[in-house]
Amino acid sequence: MDTDKQAQLKAHAREIAALLYEESDPEQLQTLTGIETVVRGHILEQVSPEIGLFLSKQQAAP
Repeated sequence: MDTDKQAQLKAHAREIAALLYEESDPEQLQTLTGIETVVRGHILEQVSPEIGLFLSKQQAAP
């Protein structure tokens, strides 16, 4: 991946992180275990399905 795409990915990831932070329980963000649990939950519930949907549409397009 070229540096421009890496920079874009980082910027988008930080924007996503900010949105998900707002939807997180502050009590769970007090420990590394809690942070890991929250991040994993958000990834599984919000991020991965969108990526999967995008990739499946890309595969079906041609």
